[in-house]
Amino acid sequence: MKKWLLSLAVASAFYGAAAQANEPYSELKNQLEIFTGIIQTAARQSGDDEARLSDFRYTYVRDQGVIYRVRLGQSGWRFVAPDAPEPPMPPEAADMGEFARDLQLDVVVEQGLRTAHRILSKLSGEYSEEWFELSEKQRDLAWDIREQERELRDIEFRLRNAEDSEKAELTRERNEIKRQLDELRAEQSALREKSEALKQELKAEREKIRQQQIETRDKAIANAEQLLSKTLCDYGITLKALPQDEFVTFILEGADNSAGERRRDRVYVFAMDDIRECSGNDGAADLIEAAKPYYF
Repeated sequence: MKKWLLSLAVASAFYGAAAQANEPYSELKNQLEIFTGIIQTAARQSGDDEARLSDFRYTYVRDQGVIYRVRLGQSGWRFVAPDAPEPPMPPEAADMGEFARDLQLDVVVEQGLRTAHRILSKLSGEYSEEWFELSEKQRDLAWDIREQERELRDIEFRLRNAEDSEKAELTRERNEIKRQLDELRAEQSALREKSEALKQELKAEREKIRQQQIETRDKAIANAEQLLSKTLCDYGITLKALPQDEFVTFILEGADNSAGERRRDRVYVFAMDDIRECSGNDGAADLIEAAKPYYF
């Protein structure tokens, strides 16, 4: 019995000490819940979905401060890369060796069209449709040229081994095939010039879309910064349990991916002593400047 009471006393002392140790964090957590509710309400009233902050999550790191992770807008935009690969066109028949061309042209063309489809499926409208039409024409021409060149090789072989009585007719057939080949290659060259012009239009269109996306992102970030700094300036004082020498950090997840496929977060580190001294619109602007935001 005495051993049981002793164990109970030790356990009670342990849990009492633990509860006492956690008491300041409980107070801070309550204050953070209140502040989070305030900033979530302000975010919901701030404007359109593209520029709205949402999904606020926080944690506390002792001796460092509070860290919020937040979504900016729908976090779904994808930047159009300025150097995105061009949809490939079928190769010139003459660029390939005869044996390799005959064996591989079908595969090369079909792979090129599948790659083009993957790239252009991200675009829409007249540009993608026109490019697919050009791709199909190039494919058909490549096949026609291949067939004509195959016939030309057969006739030239027959001509080298033909009787004199057959040479005139074979020569006429050879010349006709050469004429048709010249026409097909001229048409192919014209299509390549047209595809090059369209490629430049696609580049210009991508750059236009990219600039629009950058403007949308910059506007969303500016609105988010204004909301964060104003709310911290007006209500950050409610975080009384947060030590003066610690920080309130906001991480806007996936705020930018213009540098590549990897999305970058935008990070703001607000010092509590700056928050407690902040007042008015000028103070909010100074607060953002002092936070020294950066991408990571």
